[in-house]
Amino acid sequence: MVECVYERSALGSEVAGDDFSKDETVVIAAHFDSRGSFGYPSAPGADDDGSGTALVLAVARHIWAHRLRFGRKIVFALYAGEEQGLLGSKWHAHELKHVRHEDVVMMLQVDMVGYRKLGEPLQLALPDLIGLPEASYFVGNVSNLYVPELVVGRTPACCSDHQSHVEQGYAATWIFERNGPLADPCYHNSCDLSTRPGYSFEQIRAHARVVMAVVLELGGYSFE
Repeated sequence: MVECVYERSALGSEVAGDDFSKDETVVIAAHFDSRGSFGYPSAPGADDDGSGTALVLAVARHIWAHRLRFGRKIVFALYAGEEQGLLGSKWHAHELKHVRHEDVVMMLQVDMVGYRKLGEPLQLALPDLIGLPEASYFVGNVSNLYVPELVVGRTPACCSDHQSHVEQGYAATWIFERNGPLADPCYHNSCDLSTRPGYSFEQIRAHARVVMAVVLELGGYSFE
């Protein structure tokens, strides 16, 4: 099943096999709104969060192109209003919990995965502050197993749309571009372009492989 829906400020697509449990769901998300320099109209947001949005769309497109089927429902969500206070994800998480009554097995947020500081290795950071530790541990193990070129670590950076799902009691975590504090000099700036030095498509591709592996593992895909 593929369902493309526009629900207020959440755009989603669902893919599932014939035998999926309608109450078991894996959510993969990013946000498509962005911020630029104060006083300037330009807010390209190539890293924050064009990198995550493009990644989520690429994974969804790959699954659809290859007609992959899963034991659980997979929801791809692109949120608006993240920069204004997690507006889209707050609505969506509440909708999943209190309207659809869905059992979200895990929610994974992809936010800012495209910047790589000069001289540093490819990295994947998991949150120190907000997120279920067990979910982060799982994603870290998946990364180490399937994409070993990524150095997995932790970041004190926060806060993204996974917080909305944590507040609803769901297992949720976030993948980020760098271990340690945020280092992107174009964060929330009009210079956040994909053509600038440090913007790493190689790192985005590596993160995409991790997300794809998470979907296959958690989604109940049959490897037979």
